[in-house]
Amino acid sequence: MERINTRDVIVTGFALFAMFFGAGNLIFPPYLGSLFGTKWVAAMLGFGITGIGLPLLGVMVMSQYDGSFEKFADKGGKLFAILLGSLVVLCIGPLLAIPRTGATTFEVAVKPFFPNMNPYIPIIGFLL
Repeated sequence: MERINTRDVIVTGFALFAMFFGAGNLIFPPYLGSLFGTKWVAAMLGFGITGIGLPLLGVMVMSQYDGSFEKFADKGGKLFAILLGSLVVLCIGPLLAIPRTGATTFEVAVKPFFPNMNPYIPIIGFLL
């Protein structure tokens, strides 16, 4: 039986924490609750499925492939593996995460103090 490295446990723990408890999971639920009012149970159920269920499903699936994206994506063929890998990298960075981070920073840190400011100025500054 292979001994588990303490460093691997710490890195895996932080990765799982980041996956299940990002800034969106801190800010979004109270907003949903106030937006949905008395129908907050339906909102909580939908958020639980998408914010907890889907990441958990991803962890479970990848554990079946020893955490190897190559083993997972090769089931669909080489072209599929290349396209899926490229799409994942693009989504992690320039298509979703970076613009979302810039928009969140603007909404939380700039807009309350400068409500009439053009949003493009701080967002471009953030992205530079």
